[in-house]
Amino acid sequence: MINVPAGALTSATLAHWRLNRLPFTGDVLSAYAPVGNHRAVLSALVDWLRRPDRAQAAVLCGLAGVGKTLTLELLRHLLQLDDHDGTPLGLVDNATETMLVARATTGPPTIYAVRIGGSRIPTSLTSARLSRSIRVLLLEPWTRPAVRQAIRWAWVRAGGGALVPFSERALEAIAALSGGVPRRVVWFVQGALVLAAAERARSVSSTHVERLWQDRQRAWWQIGRLARAA
Repeated sequence: MINVPAGALTSATLAHWRLNRLPFTGDVLSAYAPVGNHRAVLSALVDWLRRPDRAQAAVLCGLAGVGKTLTLELLRHLLQLDDHDGTPLGLVDNATETMLVARATTGPPTIYAVRIGGSRIPTSLTSARLSRSIRVLLLEPWTRPAVRQAIRWAWVRAGGGALVPFSERALEAIAALSGGVPRRVVWFVQGALVLAAAERARSVSSTHVERLWQDRQRAWWQIGRLARAA
């Protein structure tokens, strides 16, 4: 899930920004931002589960960190509130076509989360062999406007005011450097808030975001150097 700074650092950050918690943390309803195509995908999954003539399985595919697991967690939560009939939801990462063929035609209806390496649904998942037994949905990275919407939404949910303390350039930097991948957006938002609070800044600037990125790049370079030396 999400790595959150712990202890005194978090407490100081929350006190500085007058927040109840860091954005994108808390229960699944607080961590999930209904922006971009994520809301439509969630709605499609709910509709799929309620249809009596549904396919045997649904496949939720997307890049690493795009929100597949969180979407399934929210779906489970919503079904519990809706007094659903207990349809089991499976979570299978990197499922192969062979695995889907074997499991999609037997057993109870299941949703599989599949990590893909690109921005399009693999042709293996849309083949005629599988098209009758599975429903394939693509969870996409957030667009730049969606990144802004998600940050504003999470800020308010965390107890912040109507105005987020991120400058326009900071929001642009987060959208650009994260590629719209929610897990990366969350990392930038939380890290920048912690960094700016440590400096007692009243807003998050693009400099804070870029420093986070540079520190991460240096850390990965050090890890790579140690791995090569091992």
